[in-house]
Amino acid sequence: MFLESSRSFVSSSFRSGVFASCLVYIGLVLGCDESKKDKKGGEPPKFTSTSSTLLVSSTLQDPTAPPGLLFSNDENTDPPPELKCMEMTTCFTPTAFSGKVLAAGLGISAKGQLESILFGGEQYSGLAPDSGSKEYDFDLKNPTANAGTLYCCNGDSSFDAEGYFQTAKFLITYADFSIVFKAPNNSRLNGEHSYRFVLANNKSLGYLRGDILLKDPSDGVYKWILADGSLSPSRTAGVAVQDSAVVNWVNTFGKGNMEVPTLESAFLAESKVVVSKKDLEENQLTFQFDLDATNMIILNQESGALDVFNTHFELASKLHLRGLPHSKLTLGTIAFGTRSLTFTKVPK
Repeated sequence: MFLESSRSFVSSSFRSGVFASCLVYIGLVLGCDESKKDKKGGEPPKFTSTSSTLLVSSTLQDPTAPPGLLFSNDENTDPPPELKCMEMTTCFTPTAFSGKVLAAGLGISAKGQLESILFGGEQYSGLAPDSGSKEYDFDLKNPTANAGTLYCCNGDSSFDAEGYFQTAKFLITYADFSIVFKAPNNSRLNGEHSYRFVLANNKSLGYLRGDILLKDPSDGVYKWILADGSLSPSRTAGVAVQDSAVVNWVNTFGKGNMEVPTLESAFLAESKVVVSKKDLEENQLTFQFDLDATNMIILNQESGALDVFNTHFELASKLHLRGLPHSKLTLGTIAFGTRSLTFTKVPK
């Protein structure tokens, strides 16, 4: 058995400054459109590669850096176009990002078709916490290793030789993130705060898609935010929620997962990472990403008008996770960028 390093690409758009670099291992990946048929009308061919692992690293804001807004619209340090902060908003790069993921996947461009490889299941359309689906931990600061099975290929049957990785998608049930907030003339909410964005219903936890919870600094427990800014350990009417487009999200494609919206990462580099069908068939694989979380958290408020916030209810209700739909903002589908991707192969 030997370890072979594969091709890799690295974007030229690295940021300057002090950042915390970290790894997370997610042994489960979500792909695209498992409903496609092959050219003969049958189910797409599949083969598996066991003990595959996905490793994700991310550049996060250094929590030891001076407090303040990072990469707000008027303070950009030239992020790539996909990650620029919109006008009339304020953006934050999180100091921490973790949570639970049902699945994640890689899209492979091959002969003009998009194939997908999946970790952890042959399809992801029925995955949901309330269906008893397994959830995997991820944490960009404290790596978690989860072994999974790779299934390929869930698309058109044109992938018979080589293709290149084009997208990565993640089916996250909830995401915990920390941001540093600083209003210039109103210090009531200034400081680092940790929120939880709920993206999937979960009866056992009392969660509804679109809920926003705040970590209570007194006991470290995430709690619902009431209208007066106080916290509640149980869900009641009128708690803080995300934008209505997330709360009322409907999968308009009519295929794929109908319960949980996906978060997508686009490759920001020009180089192509090539993968062959033989690579996937004959090896145990480890994928390693370097994600760009620049401007990942969006506040629907101009950076010069932050003094209006007096309670966490007011602040949380205007926070948004890039890549999710929004009723008032015209956002793309990209949650974060992928600066580089490498994969290693160990023959079975």
